[in-house]
Amino acid sequence: MPESGSFSPINPQGILGIRPDEGMTTLVETLRTGKRGYAGAVAFGLVWFLAVRVAWSEWELNPQYQYGLALPVLCAVFLVLRWRDRPAGEIVAGRPAAAAWLVMGISTLVICAAQPVSEANPGWRLLSGLALSAAVAWTLGAAFLAGGLPWLRHFAFPSALLLTGIPWPREFEEGIMSVLIQANSQIVVEALNWCGHAAEQQGNLILLPGGLLGVEEACSGIRSLQSGIVAALCYGELLRLGTGRRWVLVGVALVVTLAGNTLRMTLLSFVATTMGFPAEKSWHDPAGVVLLVGSIIAIGVAGSFMGRKKNSRSVTESGRPSRLPASGEDSRRDACSTPLLWASSVALIISWAGTEAWYRSHERAGERPVEWSLARQSVSGKARDLRVPDRTLDILRFPEGFSESWMDESGLRWQAYYFRWMPGKVGAQVTYTHTPTVCLAATGMVLEQTYPPVLYEKGGLRMSIDAYRFRDKGQPLFVFHAISEDFSKAVDEAPSGGASVRGRFDAVRDGRRNRGQRLLELAAWNAGSYEEAERGLRAALDNNIHLAGPSGQ
Repeated sequence: MPESGSFSPINPQGILGIRPDEGMTTLVETLRTGKRGYAGAVAFGLVWFLAVRVAWSEWELNPQYQYGLALPVLCAVFLVLRWRDRPAGEIVAGRPAAAAWLVMGISTLVICAAQPVSEANPGWRLLSGLALSAAVAWTLGAAFLAGGLPWLRHFAFPSALLLTGIPWPREFEEGIMSVLIQANSQIVVEALNWCGHAAEQQGNLILLPGGLLGVEEACSGIRSLQSGIVAALCYGELLRLGTGRRWVLVGVALVVTLAGNTLRMTLLSFVATTMGFPAEKSWHDPAGVVLLVGSIIAIGVAGSFMGRKKNSRSVTESGRPSRLPASGEDSRRDACSTPLLWASSVALIISWAGTEAWYRSHERAGERPVEWSLARQSVSGKARDLRVPDRTLDILRFPEGFSESWMDESGLRWQAYYFRWMPGKVGAQVTYTHTPTVCLAATGMVLEQTYPPVLYEKGGLRMSIDAYRFRDKGQPLFVFHAISEDFSKAVDEAPSGGASVRGRFDAVRDGRRNRGQRLLELAAWNAGSYEEAERGLRAALDNNIHLAGPSGQ
């Protein structure tokens, strides 16, 4: 049994070593000792709730970051565990205290400002990073004011753990995924060839005798990599490992997850080669679950072998003097800090309620939207309907739509994708991430040139269409890609500009929440020049786009 006052990760008297008369009970009783305790608890809860609210849609809808859903609970558990053996507090006054209040004030303003912006831009990763960072900064500032540097150091990790839920910048994330996918593809092809099975790599595709095996984003290993890092950090905190050992455990997590994902991809490739592609589909998800569970277990076993670091005794139990303020000084501190904490709480509530009121007022006063749709040519027999794989629809969150190909009168061969996401936050998470520069590059095509956007107008519709030229097996391929948002009124700016900073803030100004999105992508082969492809694009849109609404009836 551990000594009195020491930390024990496993205690038969309570879950996670928290007895009924300790942990949360002690924390609640401490908060009840004065008005500042109430004010601090309310402000802390609002700060974390509203910061997590900004990042929640990314965590909920993006499988890569779904581990973020557990982060608030994990942070709370570790904060309670740290509260049990907190060190002696120190009095903070003067400039250090003023600096801490300044940090907390700025953090509060950042979270307040993030509420209306995130409502119109639920998929903006920069905003999620700012809100979560502000919540951590606010918490560390409060810990410093309450107990000085000892408390700041003591509560730093459980507070900063929330930062692992910040989505990575898209370009950086795509670069990491591209490297991992290429490496996995090469290893799988080599393994198959060594075992006597013919295989050839084509971009992110593996050419097998029975067909093409795609190495998609979900197969890159980045999901298990990120989950493994979080698991290593949590194990390190639960076992109270030293800083060096925690870094070693993170390194173990990197090796385990990357090696496990490569092994999984190799296994699936052998299944596809020997048992057929239908068997590979049935093995795909179970193999992913086994990889995740196995990686977490392996990381935990590695952490347990690194030993446990006993925590120092708490202040009151060890008998060391605690530098607590005198009653008169404590009253003076309450007189200053309590109003500031309540002011922060009021500002956060106003931001939250005001955001909802702002968008609802614009929705009630909004005009009927100009809606549009792309007609199927395959219905009239002029085109061939193309089936979209179920796995692709799963990645895209099952939108409405279709894909088809046809030959126009000028001899251009076209392929079109048209998808629509109904109102909600799903579309914003996927439409801006699956662009031609990502998806087509994954199939082995090479981007050669990006053209200025094509502005297409018809009735009340004004659409900005991005244009690219790829190299597909030595032949030029012109690709036109557009994202259209179902605005609350006729659009007077290019809808695809919603991904720009100006477009995001314009959406806030106009009170536009996500009311549904549409993705249109057309690819043209056999075009001798970009101008010929653009003329064919405009002719196809004129013939097949149907409008509905006040300007398109």
